[in-house]
Amino acid sequence: MNLKVFDFSGKSLRILPWGYFDGDQIKPGVITISGGIISKIEKEGDAELKIPYYLYPVLADVHLHLNLMEQNGPTLPEIMAKLTSHGIMGFRECGDKSEFWKTAKNQCSYLKGIFSGNGLYKEGYYGRIAGIPVKDKKDAIKKILHLHEDGAQFIKVFVTGLVSLKERGKVGPAGFCLEELKEIVNIAHKLGLMVSAHANGPEGISLCLEAGVDTIEHGYYITEELLLKMRNAGTWWIPTVAAIRNQIYREELSPKERETAFYVYKEQLLKVKKAFELGVKLGMGTDSGTTFLSFGEALWEEMDLYLKAGIPPQEVIKIAAENNFKLLQEKGFGSVKPGNFAKFIGLKFPYEGEV
Repeated sequence: MNLKVFDFSGKSLRILPWGYFDGDQIKPGVITISGGIISKIEKEGDAELKIPYYLYPVLADVHLHLNLMEQNGPTLPEIMAKLTSHGIMGFRECGDKSEFWKTAKNQCSYLKGIFSGNGLYKEGYYGRIAGIPVKDKKDAIKKILHLHEDGAQFIKVFVTGLVSLKERGKVGPAGFCLEELKEIVNIAHKLGLMVSAHANGPEGISLCLEAGVDTIEHGYYITEELLLKMRNAGTWWIPTVAAIRNQIYREELSPKERETAFYVYKEQLLKVKKAFELGVKLGMGTDSGTTFLSFGEALWEEMDLYLKAGIPPQEVIKIAAENNFKLLQEKGFGSVKPGNFAKFIGLKFPYEGEV
C-alpha cells in the first residue's frame, strides 16, 4: 500500500512534501507546524524535513461496529492499529448489543470516536445483532435517557430490516411506527443527540425523513424523490456501498442471490452519484466489523466505489475527510490548512483511486 501516516502532534518544525491537497488540488508548499498545529503554509522556503509524499488530510469512517464479531473478531488495540495505519483518525460506532462500547469509549481516546451505545430496535423486528429491544414509546424514552446517562453520543435506531437477496426490491419491514419514531427523535434532540437510522426501501426511508432523523444509514433502494427531501431537510446519507457489493463474494449464496446483490450495488452507485449532483450531505462509512469488511482497508474500498460512481477524486477525499469530521462535530480535522492538527496521510501518487 503506497500510504504512510504522519503525526506531528506536539512537534514544531517546517516540512516540505512533494505537495499537499488544499481541498481542490495538489499544490507545492512549505508547511510550518507549531506545537502539533499547522500555523502557516508558504509557496516556498527552507524546511527542516523533506517528505517524499503528497500530503492529504486524515480520514474518518462514520459507520463501523467494534464488537459485532465479539470473541471471533480482532481485539480493540488491533482494530485501532488497523484504522490508524490506514490514515483513519475518527469514527462513529453505530451500535452494540452489549456493554463493550463503554470500555471501548474509554480506550479509544487517541482516535476521535463517537459512540451510539446500544442500538434500539422494535421488539420482534430486526436489530438484535447490534442493539437492544424496545417495547413501546415509553420504553424507548427510558432507554434513550439511560444511554444518555451512560455517555452515548448519538442514538442509533433500527427502523427497517435488511435487503432481501432472494427477492429483488424487498426489505425487512419497519418495526417502529411514525409516532414512536417521532418521539425517539424528539427526546434525543432535547438531549442534544443526533439520531441515525438504519433504513432501507422507500417506505422505511420516507418514514425516517418524516420523523426528522439526522442520518440515513445504508438507504438501499432510495429514490431520487427521497434524495431531494434529504437535501432540503439537511439529512445526511451514509450509503455503505461496499457492504452490499461485498455480498457478491459470499460462497454460500445462490447465483440468483448474487445477481440481486449486484443489482442493488449498481443501483446504489447510481444513487450516490445522483445524491452528489443534488447536493445531499454525503458521509462515508463502511459497516466494518461485519463480514468481508476489514477495518481501515474498507474505507479505501468505499472511496474507490464513490469514484466508480462518478464522483471526482478531490470530492471523494473531501467526503471521507471534511464531511465525515463535520458529521463527527470534530474541529481541527478534515483539511490541510492553518489551524488544523498536523496529522497527514502521505501518498506516493496524487489520489485517483486504488491506493
